[in-house]
Amino acid sequence: MAEAELQTDEPAAAPRARHARWRWRVSGLFLLVLAGILAWVWGSRERIADDLIVSQLEQYDLPASYDIEQISADRQVLTNIVIGDPQKPDMVIERVEIDMAYGFGGASIGQVRLVRPRLFGRLQGGKVSFGSLDRILYAESDVPPALPDLDLALEDGRALIDSEYGPLGIKAEGKGNLASGFTGIVAANAPSLAGQGCILRKATLYGRIKTSAGEPHFAGPMRLGGLSCEGGLQIEPSAMELAAHADSDFAAFEANGTLESGKARYGAAQLAGMDGTIRAAWRDGRLNSTWKLGARLVNLPQAKLARLSSEGTLRASDGFSQIGAEAELDGEGIALGKDLDSTLASMQDSAADTLVAPLLAKIRSELAREAAGSRLAASLSLRATPESTTLVMPQARWRGGSGATLLS
Repeated sequence: MAEAELQTDEPAAAPRARHARWRWRVSGLFLLVLAGILAWVWGSRERIADDLIVSQLEQYDLPASYDIEQISADRQVLTNIVIGDPQKPDMVIERVEIDMAYGFGGASIGQVRLVRPRLFGRLQGGKVSFGSLDRILYAESDVPPALPDLDLALEDGRALIDSEYGPLGIKAEGKGNLASGFTGIVAANAPSLAGQGCILRKATLYGRIKTSAGEPHFAGPMRLGGLSCEGGLQIEPSAMELAAHADSDFAAFEANGTLESGKARYGAAQLAGMDGTIRAAWRDGRLNSTWKLGARLVNLPQAKLARLSSEGTLRASDGFSQIGAEAELDGEGIALGKDLDSTLASMQDSAADTLVAPLLAKIRSELAREAAGSRLAASLSLRATPESTTLVMPQARWRGGSGATLLS
């Protein structure tokens, strides 16, 4: 019985051995093919890398020239890159270092390092143009706008945008994946911008930028050296601490800022300064904004206020052709303004030797006495369309320092 079992087991071992040898042969063949593919990619790496750059330039139809300093298995170095007309280029880059990656799909770009790129553009008709680069920036595509999935190291990047209002300079540095993980700084400077009868002086923006989940974020101060307009508006140096971000498809934006302004004047009205917060969101062509602001030492022809606070909302749509706003006003330390007090004094003089003169004198003295600690509360509602503009004050109440209602 034992011999029969041994004779039955021995023939079965042969097929298993043949199957094992077949699997080894298939595995060996696969490894040989894989090694051949890798060897071909390695041997053709310079041509593949060169074809990749040339094909990109041809795809975007960009007029460009450059010098190749180095082409190796995993790295390319290009210098003296000029895009556009060499006599008036749209962009120049001193040095570009490209890390190459290879796979079964061919060559691809790894990290890109840009050293001292310079970009030149023009703002006209509300649109920024960068010459030949517009073919990329404004190309029609079925894909929603988004930050590119590119690992970028940017060193001393600068841009100059010229416009009918004046020049704007921008500087940026940073590194990381542009779609998510990029961190750096950005600064903008406009020495003087003029338009619509106004001149904006020494406007600057500086802060940190970062990207996360395809969304760009900015945080930093925005400063204004001064603003003056032909209509009499003047604002002295002011600043705002700003935080802003955009959605991944750049269809929506949100921003909030903390304002601290210098003295301001509009005609005969003036104030010593303003502070507060502003929040704004742009989505689907609609602006929604809220504010909470306070002005110090407000001097109007009709009244003086130690402080005037405002809190409200603003909504706009259809290219700002439809505007709606509501505001609550709260004034403190209200006194008669120079013009109104002069009017009452003139009426008092005109009514001399009548019973009206003592009454007017009483009104002036009582209003002056009630000014300390007085409060003003009012509501405003604004509606503006292309056909009409309506401003309504649903309620207003002026209480004196004694608590008596002076005006309602």
